[in-house]
Amino acid sequence: MRNTAFGLFTRKKEILLAKEHLSPRNAQRLRLFDAYRGRGHRNNNLFLVYSVKTDQDWVLPGDRHLVHWIYYLETDPEVKTFDFTSAYERDSDRFWVVDVIRSNGTRINHQIGRGAGEGGEATQLQKDPSSDNASRLENRVFTDEDFEPHVKVSLRWLKPIGFATALRNHEYPHQTLILLDYFKQRKNGDIGQILSNPDVCKYEPALILGLIARLAIRGHIQLDLTVNSFGYRTPWIWSIKEH
Repeated sequence: MRNTAFGLFTRKKEILLAKEHLSPRNAQRLRLFDAYRGRGHRNNNLFLVYSVKTDQDWVLPGDRHLVHWIYYLETDPEVKTFDFTSAYERDSDRFWVVDVIRSNGTRINHQIGRGAGEGGEATQLQKDPSSDNASRLENRVFTDEDFEPHVKVSLRWLKPIGFATALRNHEYPHQTLILLDYFKQRKNGDIGQILSNPDVCKYEPALILGLIARLAIRGHIQLDLTVNSFGYRTPWIWSIKEH
């Protein structure tokens, strides 16, 4: 019994020491997770993600929220920006609401549900006196039936999103212009061809891959991740409509 107790004490001490040596960013993340779990979300997976579109971190409280964020928000070219609102936040996933601004300027609320009975392209939010304007917005409820077909593609997006996240707070305008000119001239190709281009290969591959992912998220190009993970053979196409 004494050995067991000592083992538990030692383990707690190791955890405390590990926390003491965390970087400021990781320590902040740990405090954020602890605070969120302290609000009763102990059984859900939590994901701390960085969004290129909103240029900020978000905590996603479950697997379906991760797939929704990747497929229907971050990588959807029809979505310009979004905000996870708190006006309708409840303990249930059913009331998780996202205020979305489309590329054409219109707004819609995304709401996370579970089963087919909760789905619907356009349903009405319950009236909330604290947010009268939001309650009148068009609302789409996403369920597992919407998420399941896109799980694999969404998980494949985690790699390019990681490359883009590594470039946060840095714009790299010169390299970005080189890539945009390359995309505009060639219209389509694969990632390997970009990295081997004489104007591009002088830069670190990780930097170029991060910029490619960023430009894809911002809607300049489309990456095809339906068959394979992000890599040298990933196809891309120019998606800016020229008039």
